[in-house]
Amino acid sequence: MADYHNVLRELHNKYGPVVREDIGSETIIHVFDPNDVRTVHSIGGKTPEVPPLQKAAQLYRQQRGLSLGLGNM
Repeated sequence: MADYHNVLRELHNKYGPVVREDIGSETIIHVFDPNDVRTVHSIGGKTPEVPPLQKAAQLYRQQRGLSLGLGNM
């Protein structure tokens, strides 16, 4: 997980500002451009739905005293 930002950078460099990633039965959309993030959140209303972290990721972050991240709080 320590290199996750590098993975995201590689995805952005290879595919551009919006990347779809299918992991098992889940689809994750990475949005890198701040203007696109603003658009996504403005469409979601006052309380957009942000799926919680997977239990394994939550446990990993809690055990290491890491923040869950703004989107998952």
